[in-house]
Amino acid sequence: MDAILADEDLLWQVMVAYIPGVLVKIMGREAILGIMNAEKLRAYRNAIVTKKLASTAFYRHGSEWDAYVTSTRKGFVPAMKALFEPADDKA
Repeated sequence: MDAILADEDLLWQVMVAYIPGVLVKIMGREAILGIMNAEKLRAYRNAIVTKKLASTAFYRHGSEWDAYVTSTRKGFVPAMKALFEPADDKA
């Protein structure tokens, strides 16, 4: 969790993927991160981050899970960032 939280761009990508777009548009990055980083909301923020990363990873890489887990061991934060890049349409 510390590595994810240390990368504010990754944290923001997760929040944008989770929070309704209208709130992101109205409140903006600074306000949302300020609220979510408040001590009394950190557990909630961490739950959002872990849930969103896990579900996105599963839906994107579930069919090749073992290879995906191996890739995360080579570079955890880059693997998490890659979850929010456009998926390859090789189907």
